[in-house]
Amino acid sequence: MRQIFGGIIGLAFWLSSMAAFAQAPKAEGTYVDKDGIIRWHKDQSEVQGFGVNYSVPFAHAYRMAQRLGISHEEAIQQDIYHFARLDFDLYRVHVWDTEISDSVGNLLQNDHLRLFDYAVNEMKKRGMKFVITPIAYWGNGWPERDFDTPGFATKYGKGACLTHSEAIKAQENYLAQFLHHVNPHTGIAYKDDPDIIAFEISNEPHHGGTYDEVKTFINRMVAAMRGTGTKKPVFYNMSHSIHLMDAYLDADVQGGTFQWYPTNLVANQQINGNFLPHVNEYEIPFAEDARFKKKAKLVYEFDAADVEGNYMYPAMARSFRTAGMQVATQFDYDAMFLAPYNSNYGTHYMSLPYAPQKALSLKIASAVFHQVPLHKSYGSYPENNSFENFRIDYSNDLTEMVTNTRFFYSNHTLTHPPAADKLQEIAGYGNSPIVRYDGKGAYFLDKLDENTWRLEVMPDAHWLSDPYAPISPKRQVAAVSYNKRDMQIDLPVLGMDFSILGINDQNKHSALAKNGSFEIEPGVYLLQKAGSKRQISTDTEYKNIRINEFVAPQQNLNITLVKNETALIQSAGKNNKIAFELIAPQLPRQVEVRLLLPGKHQTLKAEYVGQDRYELIIPEELSAHGTIEYNIIPEWRMAKKHSRQVSMGVRDNGIITTEAHTRSTYCRPKRLLCYGMQHLIGKIRCGHGCLAFS
Repeated sequence: MRQIFGGIIGLAFWLSSMAAFAQAPKAEGTYVDKDGIIRWHKDQSEVQGFGVNYSVPFAHAYRMAQRLGISHEEAIQQDIYHFARLDFDLYRVHVWDTEISDSVGNLLQNDHLRLFDYAVNEMKKRGMKFVITPIAYWGNGWPERDFDTPGFATKYGKGACLTHSEAIKAQENYLAQFLHHVNPHTGIAYKDDPDIIAFEISNEPHHGGTYDEVKTFINRMVAAMRGTGTKKPVFYNMSHSIHLMDAYLDADVQGGTFQWYPTNLVANQQINGNFLPHVNEYEIPFAEDARFKKKAKLVYEFDAADVEGNYMYPAMARSFRTAGMQVATQFDYDAMFLAPYNSNYGTHYMSLPYAPQKALSLKIASAVFHQVPLHKSYGSYPENNSFENFRIDYSNDLTEMVTNTRFFYSNHTLTHPPAADKLQEIAGYGNSPIVRYDGKGAYFLDKLDENTWRLEVMPDAHWLSDPYAPISPKRQVAAVSYNKRDMQIDLPVLGMDFSILGINDQNKHSALAKNGSFEIEPGVYLLQKAGSKRQISTDTEYKNIRINEFVAPQQNLNITLVKNETALIQSAGKNNKIAFELIAPQLPRQVEVRLLLPGKHQTLKAEYVGQDRYELIIPEELSAHGTIEYNIIPEWRMAKKHSRQVSMGVRDNGIITTEAHTRSTYCRPKRLLCYGMQHLIGKIRCGHGCLAFS
């Protein structure tokens, strides 16, 4: 009886234990394993993520939206749509604590916090995850002076925040309140939000002091956060004051955060050259320390600052993965309304509408972070320019990813995807064996079913001046324009006579391709194989977008600009070339070049070579003259109702001719100066290298 009774009791205890176990909530979010890998609780898979820093809820971007009368919420929605198009699944921000706290660390319920909550929720809708840095220590002014703010960082300053007893108490109070804060859109406190991968305590603290002082400070911050009940990994910056690395590694944190600016910062001008050798490897001096190997690693900021080209980002991503970085965020994505002026952080420039090739390169870098294994090495430069499905080509300013199903490229490419009939996603700029496009914006092709593709075409992007020069909200550095451009698509599954139907708001375009070719304007279109009868609702969801969504700036190109690309040194007596890019609100009807030769003029038609570029080959017999002065003459056909008195030649046929006369106020003529005896050398004396028309 005692054995039976004991068995019954044991069975009851087992059943009650199982019931309790079944009712216990499953762990959510992330953890760091014994090998320093961040994993998801739900399936123990490795965390991977890639995205950007972005700051519209705070500081300069917040103020500029106010000044321009722009809705912060609409701006956030617009930019997050572009995040989705670029495959960003991670957001990192150093919260401007100085704007949402008082001097003793109480969290202030104000517009900055409200917009931060809003942005987080909108990003969640697109499937994004988060690394949150609650403390920035910054003032809120850059690039202006700091404004009066109530926070503890304003009262104490960054240095004292790391040592002053009252400042430390204020930070403990603030961290606890920030983590306890419930986002009203999600109903979840940040301490419990399963989409937050990790908290980074503060942004670039720059410690002085001793090992004990620094370790004690970090542990007090961690204790304040753990006191909220959060189980999330807590990270600390390990890329500054590395002489105190022992304090960081011995502190109660689960990981370290890192940054990389291999071309330095704030050159105040565009820098050119091949910087790929600079990103051959991401070297961590203490990488072999046993304590460090147990810490997780993430990149909170990186950029190829001031670099014109787009070729750097996948190379940086490759080196990060080799160094063991699981997630990374570029600094800093420009809000669409600010990008024409690049006034937020002038040494950085990232925008899908205004810097499409850079944005596409960052999309490819996101793929690197999701495909390249941790710690895998690909050798040294230049051999590591090709790795896995990726290729980097500095000479052609090209990055690309090529798989059986995806084909991404940031510039013209001759690469053939291995199986064009299996492609499901294309993102590119310019020409490839699959898509030929004359425009200067990014385009996206997404397969919806066997007979239907979604085509999204962004407006033409133009850089009007150096975007990295000293900033001014009165200096427009980039613009977009809407033009009808030629496109040709060669996808076996579509055939060559597919239909084209505009589906974004107010897009009524409908056409048929002829041999795969058609004219297109910026917008979103359904491409359907001939004979397909399927009806698709325009608000159908595809991945994390609706298929009729389209976000782009309105046309803001209001000047005509000629960028002279003619080689500075040419040999007389050869077939020399005049080359230039002509940027205008409306594409010209034709462009001529008038050669002013000794005793005569000769006007020749410039050949259009694509993407607003023109060339004129100077006949060999004409280039033997000692001096050739030339004028560039674009012509536009305009409706008579738009005609007006202008200080340009107007012909009866409605063609307006802008002419670069010697005494003209519209452009300064450029001279081809030839000198010498047998082998004459021509030199373009062109000052700033551009012709500007009013």
